[in-house]
Amino acid sequence: MIKKNLIITGGSGYIGSALAVVSIKNYNVFTIDKKTKNFFIRNQKIKHFKCNLNNIKKIKKIIKSINPDVIVHLAAQS
Repeated sequence: MIKKNLIITGGSGYIGSALAVVSIKNYNVFTIDKKTKNFFIRNQKIKHFKCNLNNIKKIKKIIKSINPDVIVHLAAQS
């Protein structure tokens, strides 16, 4: 079975990191956040990109390199 690619924005937050951990069984998981990777997911096989979503050029490059099947947007300013 070939795993699909999943991008989670806000992957360093509580909900994003929890979703990443449970999704790793069925997806190749990639997280994007302006912060570094959450300590909760450090030991998982999850690729993290540190990037602000306002950086359109970098976001487009990341998305193009991953070619995701699913994007879950959980990024927000608290």
